[in-house]
Amino acid sequence: MLNGIDYQISLKKKANFHIDCTEQILFQIDNTGKVDLDAEMMLDLPRFWAQKGGPLTAAIPSGESVDIPFMLHSGRRGRYTLEKLNIRFLSPAKLFRLYRGAALDVKIDVYPDISELKEYFIMARNNRLFEMGIHKNRYRGRGTEIESLREYSKDDDSRLIDWKASARANKPVSRVFQMESMNDVVFVLDCGRLMTSEEGKLSSLDLAINALLVLSHITISMGDRIRIIPFSDHIIGDYTSARGKNPMQSILKFITPIQAEFVESNYPLVFAHLQATIKKRSLIIFVSDIMDDINYSMFKKNFSLLGKKHSLLFMLLRDELLQQEANRASENLTDIYSTTAARSMVLKRNQSIMKLKHSGIRVMDILPKNVTARLVDKYLELKASNQI
Repeated sequence: MLNGIDYQISLKKKANFHIDCTEQILFQIDNTGKVDLDAEMMLDLPRFWAQKGGPLTAAIPSGESVDIPFMLHSGRRGRYTLEKLNIRFLSPAKLFRLYRGAALDVKIDVYPDISELKEYFIMARNNRLFEMGIHKNRYRGRGTEIESLREYSKDDDSRLIDWKASARANKPVSRVFQMESMNDVVFVLDCGRLMTSEEGKLSSLDLAINALLVLSHITISMGDRIRIIPFSDHIIGDYTSARGKNPMQSILKFITPIQAEFVESNYPLVFAHLQATIKKRSLIIFVSDIMDDINYSMFKKNFSLLGKKHSLLFMLLRDELLQQEANRASENLTDIYSTTAARSMVLKRNQSIMKLKHSGIRVMDILPKNVTARLVDKYLELKASNQI
């Protein structure tokens, strides 16, 4: 307290934040001093955040409280903390301004941009997956679980006729099969330094997470269970979806704070974790952004071991900037060095991918921006063909 000036700050309302959306967070300021406050306020914000409209001003009479709405914008997904509110106000004599910093401890989760993801969810719900590049009509798998019986159609396979039911109905009756449910889908997500490469405002990891959210929604809606294992130089977490009213909300909470780390990923550690913890046959989707001669032998060995029991899908997110550099025309000596290095890396990567494919390992090499459609497409194909 200084010359009758005193105040208290409390959080009144916190918003649900999403990437690239402006949200309102509300603080209540109580003037517990003996003089009126004519205050100007500005939050100390983390990187990639902005306070819309600049500093806020408010007149707070002595003994009263005022609600101050801050309009905030975040350009990155993750978990953040607001630590300080800067306040500038006139001295009691109106001769000069005083500056004070009020300590805060407000934790905010910034979720992925689910406005785009909602479009995928609506398409999936309305059986319009083809609009996002998913060719569901190709995967009319028969499954092994009988769903129902219906009158035989000329387009039906004659092997599907149920002769006992046909005799009772006195007309041909076909068995309708459905794909099995309660399968396990394990999503292993590399969060090492190579997943930090960005395209626009989103990193490779962000695009992979968006794909994971869409896959989780479709997987759960089809009766399967999703398990998520993010890792870098350590196992970041291990989440398994549970049945409930809103499983996607718990998945969002788990995945939101995960960030790509500037460390080398520990692949032997995560393979050992998979071997030790996955007992039931599962579809293991391994998402990473590296493949060269150094890692080829290690990936081949571990995928071969896992493939004896599980169905595997190795998704490599191609570095578009590296590809552009490899394709760029060289104009000077510096360009020749960088272009040659890029072409060498791309060549070694492609050679390693081909060797893995020849070993019988299912590999997909795709651009991060295309990962959602390709991932869901492959999941539906594997499920329809009973390979999970």
